[in-house]
Amino acid sequence: MKSTLVILPYNEVDGLQALYEKIPVKSANEFFARDGSSTDVTLEFYGKE
Repeated sequence: MKSTLVILPYNEVDGLQALYEKIPVKSANEFFARDGSSTDVTLEFYGKE
């Protein structure tokens, strides 16, 4: 069975930084982060895409 992990952050850079290591990215077949036009630096944090 295929699995997809989707993260929908919006102005959540502090939360993402705190939890990033705990996000089970490797356990999913696909991983998407879709930002809703954050006004903080959330987009830059996910510049790792």
